[in-house]
Amino acid sequence: MGFKLGDKLGGATVEPGLYNIRLYEWSKTTTNVSNKPMIKLQWKIVDGDYEGQLLFDQVVTTEEGIFRACNILSAVGYSSDTEFDSVDECASAMIKALEDDAVLTASVTKKPHPNDRTREVNNIATYFPYSGETQTKGEDNEVPF
Repeated sequence: MGFKLGDKLGGATVEPGLYNIRLYEWSKTTTNVSNKPMIKLQWKIVDGDYEGQLLFDQVVTTEEGIFRACNILSAVGYSSDTEFDSVDECASAMIKALEDDAVLTASVTKKPHPNDRTREVNNIATYFPYSGETQTKGEDNEVPF
């Protein structure tokens, strides 16, 4: 089966919808422009039509960006009353929870490619607790709670 080079330049994409995911890999790095600390997350879709497909997200680990880690921690079951002494402690708790083989549900949308506005890439809009139900591509899912 053939393909066009341009279709593969931005990586594989999935249809917008809800997908059950598990952490595949993570790395600590910095943002390109402002050099802020960041964690890159690679997720693997665990079921449905796109099982095995990878999704990507970034969590900036500053006071302004830690909301992303908090969203993930909430989805894995942390109480909203949980207190952290620092942004680093929160980021570490997120990685530990994810390394415990947690499954989450991600709401995936599309956004313009950062280097080529004529193309779109996947965007994880938010995370939800895993419902135990298989999600399918392009399904018009409601928020699972």
